[in-house]
Amino acid sequence: MSQVEIRKMTVDDIEEGFRLVNRIWRIAYAHIMPKEIFDQRDAEINEKIKKAREIGVNKDGRVDYVAVDGDKIVAIVKGTSVNGYERYRDMGYADLTAVYIDPEYQRQGLGKNLFDKVVEFFKSQGRTRMTIGVLKENHAARKAYEKWGGRLDDYEKYFVKQGHSFPEVFYLYDLDTGA
Repeated sequence: MSQVEIRKMTVDDIEEGFRLVNRIWRIAYAHIMPKEIFDQRDAEINEKIKKAREIGVNKDGRVDYVAVDGDKIVAIVKGTSVNGYERYRDMGYADLTAVYIDPEYQRQGLGKNLFDKVVEFFKSQGRTRMTIGVLKENHAARKAYEKWGGRLDDYEKYFVKQGHSFPEVFYLYDLDTGA
């Protein structure tokens, strides 16, 4: 891995970021989801890019970081200080909503560096706790989240995509202690 820069995402990064995420979905979830879900995501990408550009990045308690190697985005991480899951929002948890790393850049410490950036942001927002939701069958991501100090909660929810349901589990972090 050459010198990778981590920086806040810009609106100009949105298209490349979406394309990276779609590519990683196909790799990470190939053993979990049917192909039609990936095909549908690809078919909807231009509309999603347009909508994301209208909404913007890094505002309203949201944070978006990219890792860039040269002129190529190789990872993206997103979080929000207002948790999208009612269970955790009511308990004051922030939410790390997305961690996607190009397979060529995985297992080299980049994910942890991005994770730490989001934690710094949440702390600056006065948050002391954070969640990460992950598909139950995504064992590689779960292993990373545990390595980064996450504690598996007993709560499960179903992630529904195109009529298919996938169990999702949650890792909890105390940002004051790092666990």
